[in-house]
Amino acid sequence: MSHRRSSIFRGSELPRLLLLLVIALAGWPLVAIFSRGQVPEAPPAPHVAVEQITRIVPDQGIEFQALRDKRPIETRDSAAYAVLLQRVRETPADELAKQARRDVFWTQLFERPEAYRGVPIHLEGTAKKVLSHEVTPAMSPKGRLYEVWFYSDENRAFPYVITIEDPPPGLVVGQELFLRVSVDGYFMKQLGYRAADVARWAPLLVGRVRWIPKPAEAPGPMVEVRDFTQRNGLAFLIAIILGYVGLRLIFQIKKALTISGKSTTYRTSSEGVPPEDLAEWLKRLPEQGVETEDDHEKKGDG
Repeated sequence: MSHRRSSIFRGSELPRLLLLLVIALAGWPLVAIFSRGQVPEAPPAPHVAVEQITRIVPDQGIEFQALRDKRPIETRDSAAYAVLLQRVRETPADELAKQARRDVFWTQLFERPEAYRGVPIHLEGTAKKVLSHEVTPAMSPKGRLYEVWFYSDENRAFPYVITIEDPPPGLVVGQELFLRVSVDGYFMKQLGYRAADVARWAPLLVGRVRWIPKPAEAPGPMVEVRDFTQRNGLAFLIAIILGYVGLRLIFQIKKALTISGKSTTYRTSSEGVPPEDLAEWLKRLPEQGVETEDDHEKKGDG
């Protein structure tokens, strides 16, 4: 009787399971790649109806005539700096927010900075870096100003620099931050700076920063089809594949162990006679005797 070796997998089942496993293992890096760098979508920039747009009048004061764009802060900027800081102190926060324009954007400040000197502007976005600077009492009675590097929702590629005197409660100084804030400030100039040894510039505003309230949480764990993204679908598919592979492996291993426990070992002619059986057979030869050719012929004559 031939011996049948038990196998966990049948036919092409193992290659198919390996293929599914490769797809699953290759899918998780794709999920990580698509999810990396993705941040919660910020609300769009505020829209302004054309009927509400009014004429923009820049500040033509002598303090602003000395400003030079695309340069760092210079001594000649001190007069305009002091004027705007004083203007912020004298204007209540709610009043400044009401005056701030919502129809001035980064591109306009890039193309015609002189047309927006001293104009109050409202922005919403993310503060990525906050620095602290000590200044003279003549510049600020508190002797300290804060420099907020800010990316607006309408232009996330290039920063603004916001100078504030009164930080909101809970503001931290540091880099690699992600602080959702709104800005109401007066545009001063294009501030020049260097990044990776490349000359760049950012709009410099003097004003106030407020926290943007966190959005309200969903009322329940209800899932809608419109919230089901491609990344969720890919993760769901990979989870199904891994679950199937795991269950199939468990089932086949359990089945193989059950069969091996019940199976009986059979010897084939190729395996030979065991040594103990051969010794026992040799011991019985004298008792049984050996039939020769003569004995066989005598039996034939008889």
